[in-house]
Amino acid sequence: MTELKKRNKRGAVKQEQDEIFLGIADDYLSHLEVLTLTLKAPLLIHDMIHITGHSTNIVQPVDSMQVDHRLTQEAHAGQRIGIKCACRARRGDTVYKICPS
Repeated sequence: MTELKKRNKRGAVKQEQDEIFLGIADDYLSHLEVLTLTLKAPLLIHDMIHITGHSTNIVQPVDSMQVDHRLTQEAHAGQRIGIKCACRARRGDTVYKICPS
């Protein structure tokens, strides 16, 4: 069986990254540059995340994360968290954790 590979517009083969669904953005607080969401999987500080949406495509490390307005190093599924976001995100954007391969 032949393996199908995704190609970009120039015909180069895209590298596939494993991603774990973390949740859907509940809100984005622009004056604080913070994205809030309820986690569906655990997340640690310095994990790489991928935020996608209609006009959003951000890949960044988690540098700052809060649970109940307190800084934390890790968060578990079911917790509502706030993540400092480098660029503007939007309510309804999908957030994934990028797994190292």
